[in-house]
Amino acid sequence: MVRYLKIVWMIFKVSMVRAFRSRLSLVFGFLLTTGWLLHSLIATIILLWRYNEIAGWNRSEIMVLYCVWGLINGVVVFFFWPSLTQLSNKIVDGDLDLILTKPVNEIFLSSMNYFGFHNLLNGIMYLVIMFFFLPKVGIVEVLLFVVLCVMGMVMHYFLWLIMVTFSFKFGRLMGTFDLVAVFRSSGRFPPEAYSKVPLVYLVLFVPFVVYSAVPASILVGRSDWRWITVFMFCFVIEVVFGMWFWKRSVKEYSSASS
Repeated sequence: MVRYLKIVWMIFKVSMVRAFRSRLSLVFGFLLTTGWLLHSLIATIILLWRYNEIAGWNRSEIMVLYCVWGLINGVVVFFFWPSLTQLSNKIVDGDLDLILTKPVNEIFLSSMNYFGFHNLLNGIMYLVIMFFFLPKVGIVEVLLFVVLCVMGMVMHYFLWLIMVTFSFKFGRLMGTFDLVAVFRSSGRFPPEAYSKVPLVYLVLFVPFVVYSAVPASILVGRSDWRWITVFMFCFVIEVVFGMWFWKRSVKEYSSASS
């Protein structure tokens, strides 16, 4: 564990040097992510201006859910987005050899070799906004929220990893991350809002809905054991399947040296 923490710290320092080497690009990245946050925030505020509640959740509760959704996305994008967006190209071009030959877990190193600093600000801003809408919560609720939030981040990460792993079989998949982005936007609203969605579509939506809704429900006092059970089930399925799918695909991988 200590070894991996040292590797993360080294990646962090290298990423910081790379980020500040091109300050103009970094500033532009900050402005772009801030623009997207404001656009999303304004759209949510306009929606809540028209409706007092959504699926039984009042305005403050929806804002907490929205901020938890943004926080999870911001952290995951900071740690994994730059690496995962390049991973598909490495798989297709046969450039994964260098990673696979390292004495480090290949999933870890494939997913985390560069950090996106401009995305970190996004997550921090969502966290700050959330404090304005939070009700009074106890230390137990906060600790449970943190645990579920981290699990939600892991779920979000594995959804991306599974999509990228398809590149082993089908080559470079254009629009993979755009597809995930479309589905993940469903996490801004409570699960009850999708009660009338046909089952075939609900199966696709559920993982994207629960990874933010269940942690948020703890903070607003709406925790439901049924949704927590669904959350835990999705977490186990995604992690187990994601690791199995990756290892199976790596075994069939034809590298540049093959």
